[in-house]
Amino acid sequence: MLALSVRGLAKSFGARTLFRDVSFEIEAGEKVALFGPNGCGKSTLLNIISSCMEPDSGSVWRQPGAVLGYLPQALRLPGDLTPSDLCHDPAALGRFGIEPAVASMPMSSLSAGQHRRVGLAQVWAARPDLIMLDEPTNHLDAPAMDLLARLIRESRAAVLLVSHDRYFLDHTARRIVELTAQGVRSYSGNYTAFRAQKDSELEAEWRLYEKQEREEDRLRQMASREMEWFHQAHRHAGQNDFLRARAKKGAARARASFARLERFREQRAKKPRDADAIVLRMGQARKAGRRLIHASDMSKSFDRPLFGAADVAIMRGDRAAIVGPNGAGKTTLLRILLGLEP
Repeated sequence: MLALSVRGLAKSFGARTLFRDVSFEIEAGEKVALFGPNGCGKSTLLNIISSCMEPDSGSVWRQPGAVLGYLPQALRLPGDLTPSDLCHDPAALGRFGIEPAVASMPMSSLSAGQHRRVGLAQVWAARPDLIMLDEPTNHLDAPAMDLLARLIRESRAAVLLVSHDRYFLDHTARRIVELTAQGVRSYSGNYTAFRAQKDSELEAEWRLYEKQEREEDRLRQMASREMEWFHQAHRHAGQNDFLRARAKKGAARARASFARLERFREQRAKKPRDADAIVLRMGQARKAGRRLIHASDMSKSFDRPLFGAADVAIMRGDRAAIVGPNGAGKTTLLRILLGLEP
């Protein structure tokens, strides 16, 4: 049974076209990931499907009477309300780690991860038939991510999610819908299967591109030879009518060869581009010492102690991760290291 049908959606902002001709379907119970580079319009597409935004053209059909649960990426929950005010199902709050003591606190006192958990609890409490999640793992710790992945797999609802966490996609999605400016392409399997198919396509595109590079070079050399022959024949023809006629024929062949070369250039495949490739634009950097950050005996409290006696040393070339449960103070620690928080 069909849960969602999207037909010919298009959206532009000013002169910039985000996407056009977006069409796909999701069956009841199917778990689908919407994938694409930053800025391609994934959040906009979810907003259109959820009726929060109007498309420029196209249509969205959802199963009549079906309940939609939508978690937007930019989650805004009223700071003066409590989790219990926003979600009246204590079991749903508890499932996502919002304990009774936390459920009675104002949202303004909770961490970003706790906000995300409350939003997820709201979605699950509605018992939806179609779930849409936009970057649901933002601010979640590892146990919460594993729990969410399990709940998605076990849910009978159709799920359409956006995430850049490839581990999470591997453990949730069974189909990848890739969004581009020209529309969408569908790939069966999880993210790893999708990446393998994309790599195979990219390899084939490079083979075609290199073959066409050789063909263009051959056509260019042939046109250049014929043009050179024409110039030589024209110089040597003098006033000889027969030789001048031959030279004119040579000129016609050269022009035809250059026209063939131009048609080939217009029709040939463009140079392949891997959407996952990282482009770094490096400015002039100042040399610094080997030790970039040294902080010792740091502590921080708000209405409760977050952490104490924290020592941090970051050396040039280090690759470090800060891990810990939601509300432990990870973001606050980063702000302290950046000088944004005392």
